[in-house]
Amino acid sequence: MDVLSEILSSVRAERAMTARFGLTAPWGLASRGVHSVLIRMSRGAPYWLKVEGYAPLHVKPGELVVLLPDVAHTISSEPDGEIVPFMQVFEKSSIKFVGEPIVIDHGNGGDATDLFCVLLWLPTYCRNTVLGVLPPFVHVRESDRSIDSSLTTTMQSLVVESFAQRPGWQLSAVRLGELLLVNILSEHFAKEEAKGEGWLRGLVDPQIVRALSCIHKEPERDWTVDALANEAAMSRSRFSARFKELMGVTPFTYVSNRRMLRAALLIETGVRSVKQLAQATGYDSEKSFIRVFSQWCGVTPSVYMRRNYPHGSGGPDSLSKQ
Repeated sequence: MDVLSEILSSVRAERAMTARFGLTAPWGLASRGVHSVLIRMSRGAPYWLKVEGYAPLHVKPGELVVLLPDVAHTISSEPDGEIVPFMQVFEKSSIKFVGEPIVIDHGNGGDATDLFCVLLWLPTYCRNTVLGVLPPFVHVRESDRSIDSSLTTTMQSLVVESFAQRPGWQLSAVRLGELLLVNILSEHFAKEEAKGEGWLRGLVDPQIVRALSCIHKEPERDWTVDALANEAAMSRSRFSARFKELMGVTPFTYVSNRRMLRAALLIETGVRSVKQLAQATGYDSEKSFIRVFSQWCGVTPSVYMRRNYPHGSGGPDSLSKQ
C-alpha cells in the first residue's frame, strides 16, 4: 500500500472559491489570513511574499504557493513597498462574498502581475493529519518541480473558466482544487528536507511502513501492539519505541486516530447513524465510539454533524477576515 497516497486521500475540499487579481506596480497587500487553504499562481512580473518568522520569498511567474489557514502575510511588487489591507481593496471594489468568482484590479500602472487564486475549505480533521506537518506556506519552485507545466496550466484554467459559471462549475473548482493541492503536497513531501517533518519520518522506515499499511488497510480491526510488531518483524518493545519516536504517537493512538478519520469521512459522505459509524470503525459500543470521537475532535458526533453539515455545506465566509 502507498501509505502517503492513502493519507493524502483525506484531502477533500468541502467548497472552493476562485479569484483573479490584476496588479500593477507598485502595489502591496496585507492579509490577516483566511480560514481556508489558499493556492496562488502568477503570470507577468514576479512578486514578494512575507510571512513572519521567514525570509522574504521572491515568487517567480508560474510558481505555486500554498498558504495554510489563518497565516498572516503580505504580498507586494517590491520587498519594502507600501502595504494596504486586502479588505480595504475589497471594500473599494464593493466585493460581496457570496461564493462567486472575484475579479479585482489594483495598483499604480507599472509592471503587471496577474495573480490567480483558489481557496479551498477543508474538513477540520485535515488540520490534525496532512496540514499538521506542514510549514505555514509551501513554495513549489519551477526548478523544484518534477511535475510538468500542466499543473500551472490547470491552475490558470480553473480560475479563468470559473468566471463563465457554467452549470457544474462549483463542483469542478472543488475537484480540480483538490487535485492541485494533492500534487503540490506530494511534491513537497518528496523533498529530502520534508522527510524529517512529523509523521513523514515514519514513511521512510520500511518496518514502520509495514505496520502503517496494515492500520490504513483495516483500521477497524482490533489491532494490538503485539500484532503490529509482528507485522513489522520487530520485538514489541522496540516497535513501540520506534513507532512513537517516528510518528509522534503510540500505535494505539494512531489506530484510534485513523478510526476517527474514517468516521469523519463517512459522515462527509452522508452517514448519520452513530451505530453504523461505530460498527464501521471497530467499536461494539456506541458509547465507546462517542467518547473516543469526542476526545479526537472536541465535540460529539452529533454536534460535529450539525456544525459541519447543517444543510450539506456552508457558504464561503472566511475571506471577510482579510
